[in-house]
Amino acid sequence: MRILGIDPGSHIVGFAVIDVGDRLSYVESGVIRLKGDLSVRLVQLADAIAELIQSYSPNQCAIESVFMHRNVKSLMVLCHARGVIMQAVMRHQIVISEYEPRLVKKSIVGYGAAKKNQVGFMASSILGLTGLLAEDAADALAVAMTHAQLKGVKS
Repeated sequence: MRILGIDPGSHIVGFAVIDVGDRLSYVESGVIRLKGDLSVRLVQLADAIAELIQSYSPNQCAIESVFMHRNVKSLMVLCHARGVIMQAVMRHQIVISEYEPRLVKKSIVGYGAAKKNQVGFMASSILGLTGLLAEDAADALAVAMTHAQLKGVKS
């Protein structure tokens, strides 16, 4: 089973791909950088998600759910991005599961209020990765790992 994890954003989107069998295996991770006004970024995002699906052929997708933002405008923009991501994934008939940030942190670190660097460190450690992942890529990796853990995904 191959899982695509996504940490949504309106300028930077984290992604990670893991394989699940007898154990978790890291495949790839990174960030998608979006430029231009919102409508242009949303088209870039849809294209990038379709390209990821084409390249890695995931069976399932896990995405971080919306959490309260500092202001309503930022929250609305994030919701637009999440909608585009979900639509792009569903076009390929891939099951999507959503996970709250606190649940992801608790699943990976054991503490729902863990800092981003703690999440990245633990996700990398669990998979035996060396070097630092980009913050958004580490978050996406943690989302994918949470899905594998909570859904009991088997190959």
